[in-house]
Amino acid sequence: MPHSSNATFLVTVTCNDKEVRGIYKPLKGERPLWDFEPGLHRNEVAAYRLSEAMGLGIVPPTVLRDGPFGEGSVQLFVDVDVQQHYFTIFEQREDLHDRLRAMCAFDIVV
Repeated sequence: MPHSSNATFLVTVTCNDKEVRGIYKPLKGERPLWDFEPGLHRNEVAAYRLSEAMGLGIVPPTVLRDGPFGEGSVQLFVDVDVQQHYFTIFEQREDLHDRLRAMCAFDIVV
């Protein structure tokens, strides 16, 4: 994936006999950070689990898997319109304001 600070790969996975695209982030592809312990892929899984436990549903399904480059996270790929972002959505979709606030609060906590 372009512009990623760590190694990330767009992959095709099979789930319940259905093929879906996902993002694979292997531990071996992490760049060391001074303020984080190694194992950032586990943070991806924890964020998904916390989002689900809180009933927010704002993090795509994410699991730990052993892939071609070893242990890593695999997260359901979500296609996006790069022209849409927080500010455009906030201006255009008042019905999503509460959801955006929840997402911002979640981001601070996580």
